[in-house]
Amino acid sequence: MKRQQIRSTLLVLSFLLMSVTFAYMSPVIMMMGLSQGVIAAGLIFWIAMFILAFIFGRGFAAMPVLLAQNR
Repeated sequence: MKRQQIRSTLLVLSFLLMSVTFAYMSPVIMMMGLSQGVIAAGLIFWIAMFILAFIFGRGFAAMPVLLAQNR
């Protein structure tokens, strides 16, 4: 595949999965899980991001840029 076709495919795929991503990372799902005594994956994700932000700063946001520059 050409590079542009890969980018277009990833863009369409991310657009289609956006609602799923937002639903699982939303605070509503986390609070519903906590009210039932379950730790949701979104809660683990945001706790990990919070802790990693203290260690790496905004490095996790810059990682895709660094990976793209090495190509």
